[in-house]
Amino acid sequence: QKNMSHPLAGNRHPTNQDAASRSHDSRVVDLSQVVPSEVDALLAKELNQLTVCERTSAIEEIHGVHNLEATVQENRINEALLQLQAEIDKIQFKPAYDEAVRLKSKYVFDRKFRLKFLWAERFNPEMAAIRMMKFLDIIAREAFGSQVLLRPILMEDLTPNARAVLREGSATVLPARDSSGRRVLAILGDIGAKYPPIDRLRMEQYMWQNLSDDEDSQKLGIILVLNLSNMVQNANDTE
Repeated sequence: QKNMSHPLAGNRHPTNQDAASRSHDSRVVDLSQVVPSEVDALLAKELNQLTVCERTSAIEEIHGVHNLEATVQENRINEALLQLQAEIDKIQFKPAYDEAVRLKSKYVFDRKFRLKFLWAERFNPEMAAIRMMKFLDIIAREAFGSQVLLRPILMEDLTPNARAVLREGSATVLPARDSSGRRVLAILGDIGAKYPPIDRLRMEQYMWQNLSDDEDSQKLGIILVLNLSNMVQNANDTE
């Protein structure tokens, strides 16, 4: 899960309290009213605030020129996994995780599962712990139920509406990868706008989970191609 979950969260540094709460301020955003020049100006402003090294690193990662994350050594991985558990233990309010512990889930303690969150947060254990707790809360308390704390999300977990959103093909993983080996996800139009938001959420979580199972995607990220023409989407103020 390489920065796959709503990255437009601002620059505020998250705290453990963030893992205990998620805003449900749902609203409809008409993306056709977005002014491209304003977006370009905002992007330029953010880039100008970076140092030369930070800007170069970001540009190289976007273009797949160089990615330090792919060279993380095994000893660092083991150390980060221990630090991740320590950060999880510091979070006081983590209902989905606590339920997984009560159910004696092996899934949420699985090394491969936890590495997804470490790769996504560039091996920052605190951030990875917060991301993991939020993910568990979303899939177990909002989208599916406690059964997904014991195993991955399956097709059978999707409701008929969620399956219909998936069949629409608005979100499609292209068969070929880019020159750096990254998967390419194309989103063309509005994803299941006629269906309830909860079913769209279920489909999205199922799709992201399957994309994040690929180790190269964890390390290198994915390419997201969006066609925002006349798109009107329901945007939840979440990370």
